[in-house]
Amino acid sequence: MSWPAETAGAPGRSEPDGPRRAALWLGVTFAGALPVVALTWLGVNLVVLPLLLIAAIGGGMLLASTQRALVFTAFSIIPLGIIQWEMLSITVSLPEAIILALCVKELYRFFTTGEGISPMVPWRWLLLYLAASVVGVVTGLLDHNGPAAVLQDFRQFTEYAAFYLLVVHRVLSRRQVLSILAAFMLGGTLVGAHGILQHYTGIGIPGDQLLSDAIYHGNVRSGSFYGSTPLGAMMVLSLGPAIGLFLVSRRPVAKAFFLVVTGVLLTSAVFTQTRASWVAIALLLVIVFFSIKKGPGLVALAVGGALVFTILLGPIVATRMGKLTISKSERSLLERVHYYTAAYRIFQHAPVFGLGWGCRYDIDTILTNGRYVPVTEVTHPAHVHREPSTVHSAYLQLLVKSGTLGLGTFLLLIASWGLLMLRARRHRPREEADHALFISVAAALAAYLFHSGLENFFQWPVMSQSFWLLLGLTTVMAHHLVAGGRLDPPEEGVTP
Repeated sequence: MSWPAETAGAPGRSEPDGPRRAALWLGVTFAGALPVVALTWLGVNLVVLPLLLIAAIGGGMLLASTQRALVFTAFSIIPLGIIQWEMLSITVSLPEAIILALCVKELYRFFTTGEGISPMVPWRWLLLYLAASVVGVVTGLLDHNGPAAVLQDFRQFTEYAAFYLLVVHRVLSRRQVLSILAAFMLGGTLVGAHGILQHYTGIGIPGDQLLSDAIYHGNVRSGSFYGSTPLGAMMVLSLGPAIGLFLVSRRPVAKAFFLVVTGVLLTSAVFTQTRASWVAIALLLVIVFFSIKKGPGLVALAVGGALVFTILLGPIVATRMGKLTISKSERSLLERVHYYTAAYRIFQHAPVFGLGWGCRYDIDTILTNGRYVPVTEVTHPAHVHREPSTVHSAYLQLLVKSGTLGLGTFLLLIASWGLLMLRARRHRPREEADHALFISVAAALAAYLFHSGLENFFQWPVMSQSFWLLLGLTTVMAHHLVAGGRLDPPEEGVTP
């Protein structure tokens, strides 16, 4: 895949220099300082004010370079997503703050430079999904789900589409793709290594969770800072870039490093004891193996790796998978039957628009009555203030909250992405390794989308951010392949 060596001549795409860079840095720093002043006015301890000011200035320096900010953001999504604070009942994470600030900055540049719209964006399907999401906001407000809850749901399912647009418009070179993927993979590897440490030490795992793991699983389930289920999905998404970077690397030292990283990610995924993530990883590996050009050395490495995995980690996988039975004793399966039944009852009640963003519902009450029963202060006084309700499936959660309108438009967006991936899969560039890199990352995202059918990953900002980031990167890589290895910046004013 041949990428343009320089992009400075592209209209509206070059980084600002000289006075423009200084003005931009000062402007972003000033914008970053405003929340600091607001927090101080709201009563934040003055001792931390200098630290907040330093953070604001550092953020301004970072945001002055879009490419540097994209790489840092890709790294920070997984390990730094735990840094959160709450403002007006809305939880904001550090990566989210960087993403939003970066999007605001680039939106300003987009309009002031007269930059054209990228033809890589599937605007028809994306706008339909965004419109359906806005309808979900209206539905939620009309149903009195609460402004904070409505906004929180809207953000989780929709906000980071802006991140996707940013990636598609600003990632213009092969080097950028490699840097962002490597940064994202390293962030996932750090958290994966922490999960492995937890498996052997139990550090950071609550006592009740340790007791539950001992009863239901017989050992410790790794979860790092997020929990075993999201950690398993993070390993799925990080594994694709790791395999792709291994395949695209030519230096033995780099290949050895990415091979070790792959082992860390696989081990951490196994220690989560989440069977759905294991199936997703198996799907990822199958797609990659049967989609790339393989020499004898690569086949031998794959066979050897499979043998080592079977010997070292196979017993854990076999024991856990052996507990999967279709019976009332299978807790995980039975719970999902209950969740999906409740989702169907809600669909019967509100098939087109759903219950709206921010809705609450009680699974047990729905199952007992055989129909949807609204949650109210009178009938469920404690449930109204619980964590948002979930049916443990991203797609069914969309159906429950935004109806067939929201789910249908999201699936159309994903279908357009899938068709693009299939088209790109058939194109073989001069650099076969670049095709393998694309296949690995796209396979990871496809496996994650499969996994999302069994878990509502959009409830975790870290997962939503990762999804939209890789959706954007795979879109860029696919268009390079389909275009025969060339991706010239779109002309001003061009629309798809």
